[in-house]
Parts: sequence; structure tokens; C-alpha cells
Amino acid sequence: QRQRDVASILLLDASHSTTRTLDGGKTLLDILKESAYYYALGASALGDRTAVLAYNGRGNTNSRVFLLKSFNESPRKLRIRLELLQAELNNRDGSAVRYATHYFGSEAAKTKFLFHIGDMDPSDLPQHQTEGIVAYPYTGETAVQDVVRAYNDARTQGIIPIGICLRKKKEEQQPQKLQERGLNRALLAKLREQQHVTTKQIASSPLLKAFKNNYRIVEEITQLPKILREIYLRMSFS
Repeated sequence: QRQRDVASILLLDASHSTTRTLDGGKTLLDILKESAYYYALGASALGDRTAVLAYNGRGNTNSRVFLLKSFNESPRKLRIRLELLQAELNNRDGSAVRYATHYFGSEAAKTKFLFHIGDMDPSDLPQHQTEGIVAYPYTGETAVQDVVRAYNDARTQGIIPIGICLRKKKEEQQPQKLQERGLNRALLAKLREQQHVTTKQIASSPLLKAFKNNYRIVEEITQLPKILREIYLRMSFS
């Protein structure tokens, strides 16, 4: 019989965007905290080793990663630390992914997973200016390419990245709101087409390729604890 040998890290975006209020009154960060706690409980029940990290920051000289649970700690300590976690500042995803990769360190496991949960829209201040060096804004394609490089590096170290992308529901997006203001049909059709193009871009994005199709877009964010559990069980038993 094959012996189970799994270690994983859950990496949470805790930037200001997670202050968004969802149906039911909870914030996005509240759901992330709930998901992290039940994730740790489930992994512990299976005998798997798991760590939980969260990140935010402002600029490359203040990119912060919070250790909420180490591989050897119990979920009880995680619950205490989650209460102290606040949503603020920006999300330099590439730095956080590199730290998580490094944190695996010498953790010996046959299978290693890095679960990353966020809006997959890295955005931060430009690199700290140095004389003679051009600093590009950390946003858009530049930021995405940085995250892709970070995940490619993780793969070279035997880590399997899994992305869970949190998106607003379609009815919460701009075209519906504009429709309520009485815009003409031609403009609404154009906006819907732009939405369709955006969806196609997500499906073919470099991030999706970096995750090797281990990428899930979630709009029903209140269902995240259940969705994360299902993904973890499917991946860890496959």
C-alpha cells in the first residue's frame, strides 16, 4: 500500500482588496480566514503537514509575509493568529510566492503543493528607484510575468502550484450597473463583448499556463471553504 506523504502551503492575499463586503455581511478576508482554518484542520486530520502564510505590503522594500501557521504547529495557533490578520496595502504576488517556495526549505515530502488564493491581479508600487536603473510599475503584464517566473522556479524545486482566483459575480460587474442607468443597447453590447474578451484572456493567460491547468476561478466566494476542501482532496489523492 502506498504511504501518504504530503506537505502543503496555503498562501493568502491579504491586501486592501480583501476588505470587500460579500453577501451576508462578511468580508472577503473573513472568508479567507475561515477557509484557511478548515483547510488546516482537514490536512491535519489526514496526517498531512501544512503551513499557512498571508501577504501584503507597499513597495519592494516593504513586501510583508505573515507566518500564520508553521508545518509543525496545530490549527489552534492558526485560529489565534488569523484573528489578528488585517487587510491592507498592496499585493506584490511574486515576492510572496518566492518566500513561500523558500519556506518549503528542507521540508521532506514526496508531494508538495503551494495553494495560492487571491484575485490574481498583482499590483504594487514601482521598484525602489536606483540611479541609472529604469523602474517599471508593478502592475499588468509586468507584474504577471514576475509571478509566472516565481511559479516556474517553484516547479523546478518539485512544488506543484495551484491557483484559486477570486472574481466578482457577473451581476456585480460594471455592465449591469450601467444598464440600470439607462444606457443605449449598442454601448451595453460593446461592454458585454469587452467582458467576453476579458474572460477569454483569463483562459489563455500566462498565469493559467504557469499553473498547468491547476487553476480555478471562483465567483461564489462564500463557498470557498468547501471548494478549497474539494480541490485539496482531489489533488492530494490523485
